[in-house]
Amino acid sequence: MLCPSFTCRIPLPTWGCVLMLLPATILLLYVLVLPFIQLSWPTMLATVGAILLGSIMYPMLQVRTGNDASLLVLLRALVRATGPASWRD
Repeated sequence: MLCPSFTCRIPLPTWGCVLMLLPATILLLYVLVLPFIQLSWPTMLATVGAILLGSIMYPMLQVRTGNDASLLVLLRALVRATGPASWRD
């Protein structure tokens, strides 16, 4: 084994990593801002919708201290509250 688990490092200083990621960051920002500059309403709505949906879903899908994801816990509670009596624990 050439490299033990989780101990390999790229021999690059912090400023080198910043320079390496700078073009990708600029491209990402350009792609996100371009629909707003061009006033492309469908693309603007899809962009804002994806950002909002991601912001809402990310915390819901985080794994809690057990093995349950928050979304599954929420769905179970919803089923217990609204489903037929046979579905409840």
